[in-house]
Amino acid sequence: MGRKRMPRVAAVFLVAGWVVCGRFAAAAVTAEPVASYVLEARLHAKEKLVHGRGQILWRNATDRTVETLQFHLYMNAFRNSESSFMRELSWRGRYRRRKPHEWGWIELDTLRWGSYDLLVNARFIHPDDDNELDRTVLEVGLPRPVGPGDSVRLNVVFRTKLPRILARTGYEGEDFFFVAQWFPKVGVLEPGGWNCHQFHRNSEFYADFGTYDVRLIVPRDAVVGATGLLMEEHALDSVRVLHYRAENVHDFAFTASPLYRVYTDSFGSAEIRVLMQKGHEAQARRHLEAAKTAMRRFGEWFGPYPYPVLTVVDTKGRAGGMEYPTLITAGVLFGPWLPRGLRTVEAVVFHEFGHQYWYGMVANNEFEEAWLDEGINSYCEVRLFEEEYGPRGNLLDVLGQRLSDLELQRMQLQLIPAPDPVLRKAWEFVDSQSYSVNSYAKVAVALTTVERLAGEERWLAFLRKYFERWRFRHPHTEDFLSLLREEIPEPAYKGFLRQVLEVPGHLDYGVERVSTHREGKPLGVDFDVAAAETDSAATPREGRSSPDTTWYRSEVLLRRYGEFQLPVEALLLFANGDTLRFSWDGAERWHRIQVRHPARLKAAVIDPEGKIPMDLNENNNSRTVEPRRRGVWKLVARWVYWLQGMFSLASFLS
Repeated sequence: MGRKRMPRVAAVFLVAGWVVCGRFAAAAVTAEPVASYVLEARLHAKEKLVHGRGQILWRNATDRTVETLQFHLYMNAFRNSESSFMRELSWRGRYRRRKPHEWGWIELDTLRWGSYDLLVNARFIHPDDDNELDRTVLEVGLPRPVGPGDSVRLNVVFRTKLPRILARTGYEGEDFFFVAQWFPKVGVLEPGGWNCHQFHRNSEFYADFGTYDVRLIVPRDAVVGATGLLMEEHALDSVRVLHYRAENVHDFAFTASPLYRVYTDSFGSAEIRVLMQKGHEAQARRHLEAAKTAMRRFGEWFGPYPYPVLTVVDTKGRAGGMEYPTLITAGVLFGPWLPRGLRTVEAVVFHEFGHQYWYGMVANNEFEEAWLDEGINSYCEVRLFEEEYGPRGNLLDVLGQRLSDLELQRMQLQLIPAPDPVLRKAWEFVDSQSYSVNSYAKVAVALTTVERLAGEERWLAFLRKYFERWRFRHPHTEDFLSLLREEIPEPAYKGFLRQVLEVPGHLDYGVERVSTHREGKPLGVDFDVAAAETDSAATPREGRSSPDTTWYRSEVLLRRYGEFQLPVEALLLFANGDTLRFSWDGAERWHRIQVRHPARLKAAVIDPEGKIPMDLNENNNSRTVEPRRRGVWKLVARWVYWLQGMFSLASFLS
């Protein structure tokens, strides 16, 4: 592993990549490579250490000239308790009990551009805070400027110490490894300069597209899953050597354990591999079927999955529920005893697969605009559950307890305070709950609302066009809203989404009061009679009472209790079965409806078709003229039954 082998190793990998690249089913629209990596990584299981070396090819794809490069050294977030990541953990105290060998770090031994040692002019920077102890962003000075279109080829040698599982990376016990964010990764150069944030508690990742050609050396008995397509493998003494290649991606992760059981299937031209933990084999088929279902639905909505392989990993510890290019992690709660009506396997696989589209191909800046991935993907998850299992009880249907994925998203909005707007940098949210609710649930419910108001066909056509226009690029919020304005020009929808993104608050429309009374004989001067006496040709007004007609005057007061505004409809129901429908733009704080009708008003309902799931308080959406205490007690009983079921389920899960 001497330094002199570097050029030969890189050359072999590059030639092999050209020879076999035909096996890699690249997308119809491919990414323009900006940051590509040829790496060799040896996993030392006993020491929990990865020795890495290789080459980084970076191209300046902007119009600006740079004199520095910036790198993410994510693993240094786990170096000690004083990194920005650890400081931001609300439960960081538990990690004070960590033993020295359970922490993680990355050290660069070599970083060269030709003969120039870039580490001579290297320094750790802190673009997001004043934490001088944080070492997750490294800036290096260059011996000469790199102009637009120019490229640099760097030689790198590094050591990565894996932590005990933390933030979905590291080891658990002596034989489970999930290795993510393990190599020095170039930041993203934008027109305004380097975008290379520190690793924060709430943030995920942002990187440029390229090709990854990676040679893994692992213990001989290890079963491996990794980003990309396995090109070749062979055993050598006590190790196995595996060569992976991935194109049009922006990250690479791998896992290794002798305890995995491998199950395979296929969908279209893509192979599906599921790596299950020992004892969880009974759930392998559910993982495979969930993956195939997600691939089919996303293919119908946005276009075929473009990669030749998808690997789904049943992980240990806190490594589950994460996405990497062509590699997602899941996890099983109860092994073979997981009931079919509790669709947690499907939920995780659906969600993490969806990231192959929004995180993997559309690839927005997760540090700054997480909603463009997490929120859109959560909306797709809600939609997928409804398409596959119906609108009711699609997530939970066990022992009389029913819960849909959309209801779960709504419950999060109702129960968890989120004082921040959606558009906020990941580390600027007041806490992780606010980040999660805003980036996931709030956007999922808002987009479901717009879909129901605009129409399913129009909305899906818009989302597909957004995906096709921005895949393998880096869109921003304004790109999404600009295309929405083109495809669905009604200003109310764009205005509503902008409110959701920019304003802390909620949406709540309700019926505040209703009244109805029988019309009596007018008091005072009868102007109609007076008019008739002076004009013999006068005709009765429309709705004028006659001796054999009884009329009622009814009034309904609608209220906007929340901050967000959206056009709404109200339905009035009368005793004779008649109905009247009214529209309100929803802008003012209140709106009064007055009608004259030959039947008594019975009730008024706002949003009668349930098109606005963003309305968080459905209890005030209808009101009857006569109090219906029986209905109220029926509702109370239903809630008590529901809460009892939830408490029982919670105790079971714990």
